[in-house]
Amino acid sequence: MMNTEEMELKCPVCRKTHVVEKKVDVIVCRSRMVAVVRDRHGWRLMEVNTISEKQDSELDRQWGYHEG
Repeated sequence: MMNTEEMELKCPVCRKTHVVEKKVDVIVCRSRMVAVVRDRHGWRLMEVNTISEKQDSELDRQWGYHEG
C-alpha cells in the first residue's frame, strides 16, 4: 500500500509502473538511469541520456553559458 508521499508513474524504459517517492530523484531500471522530475506536466519519469564533453560544450554555447 502506498503512503501519501508515494506515487505510481509509468516508466519510459520498461513501460511498467514504478512506485516512487514524491521527490526529485534518480532510479535505475534495466541498468538505465531514470529521473523522477516534476515540471509543468506534473510528476513523471524521464530517461537520463549521457552526453559527451563536446556535446555538453555545444549545449553551453547554444544556451549562452560561459564559465568564469
